[in-house]
Amino acid sequence: MKRMERWGQACSLLGYATAWIAPNPLSALLISQGSFARWTQVAHPIQHRGYDKIKQAEPRYKSKGFAKGWRRFLDWPDWMTPAGWHHEHDVLHHYRLGETATPITLSTIWNGYANPVYRCGCAT
Repeated sequence: MKRMERWGQACSLLGYATAWIAPNPLSALLISQGSFARWTQVAHPIQHRGYDKIKQAEPRYKSKGFAKGWRRFLDWPDWMTPAGWHHEHDVLHHYRLGETATPITLSTIWNGYANPVYRCGCAT
């Protein structure tokens, strides 16, 4: 887990550090790889509570400690709160897979984000 987290951070850091160079596809690739690694390899299993029952796992790798307090922007540097993501992904998406109610269209998702309760992550 720590290796994947460091890989994502290193890619992002290198991408942003070299972004000042004229049109640079390598920077874009590194920034994208960093974001992808952090979301798919670190945040996604934590948000699904994949490490909650592992006693050796650090508290920051468990759903109750991930992206909380001052770690919010280190663990989850995104505009959407972890609680908002949990609601959209776990509640609205995973509980309705394959149904017409699945929020897979941009307009459906956007209408949900326009609701201030949903946007703040207060909806459960």
